[in-house]
Amino acid sequence: MKEWQWGRPIRRPSPSVGAIAAMAAYNEPEWLQERRTAIMNRTLVNAFRSVAARRVALLASALLAPGIVGAAEGAAPAKAPGPMDWTGLYVGISAGAIFNDSDLKSNQLALVEDPCKRDIHSTSFLPGAHVGYLKQLENKLVLGGEADFTYPDSSGSADCPCYNSTFDRFTVKNRIQGALRGRLGYSLDYNLMPYITAGVSFADTALQYVNEHGDSYSQNSAQTGWVLGGGMEYGFQEHFSVRAEYLYTDYGNALNTRLPVITGFSDPNGQAEADLRTHTVRAALNYRF
Repeated sequence: MKEWQWGRPIRRPSPSVGAIAAMAAYNEPEWLQERRTAIMNRTLVNAFRSVAARRVALLASALLAPGIVGAAEGAAPAKAPGPMDWTGLYVGISAGAIFNDSDLKSNQLALVEDPCKRDIHSTSFLPGAHVGYLKQLENKLVLGGEADFTYPDSSGSADCPCYNSTFDRFTVKNRIQGALRGRLGYSLDYNLMPYITAGVSFADTALQYVNEHGDSYSQNSAQTGWVLGGGMEYGFQEHFSVRAEYLYTDYGNALNTRLPVITGFSDPNGQAEADLRTHTVRAALNYRF
């Protein structure tokens, strides 16, 4: 039924949904309200417990994760670096020592000892440079070749007493040395490569004689011999390697000079000869392209 005022109907606002729900709740029995309140309380408690459990789990994982990772890393065995690939061109410099050995034999009428035999030894610093190329095969064998140049500039002397003389001396010189060598190695873990090497060697040598009477004889010659040795090489970073090696070189009995006249004694068959052997110990630094 409409209500009228001043000859017009009165319009009242419709009740809201909240008001309707409040009215309904107001009219609900007490036991139903208690039931609804209990259900809401249990829901809130369960939600709080779930959030708290998740936060505790996250905190525990954050605290324990570094220790678990560290233990796993500590338990894992260290893995050795695999063999490197030695294939490529390289150049390098070297330094070491050279030990020269010679057996001298001289024949001349003026010599008190005829023949006169002496062992001549000398040692000198040995700088050098080299260039080479290596090829590594699938079975880890490494093949290659190398050319080197060294500057021993060494000399050794010995005396052979003469009649009518108080001073005389034989000298063997090894001034320049070089070689063409093949190399055979095997690639190991930790960037190591043991190898052997062999080839042909060349040397600029001389055999000289002098005494206080002014008798002087000298013969310079380029000698050819064979060389054999081995060593160990270690690669580091990307382009560098270092090595230590030993080389033995033998030039045979190729050094000789004529001794026609000594202290007035003429001897058309007078001569001196010497062999030459060298032992080289050196280290090298290589740059690998």
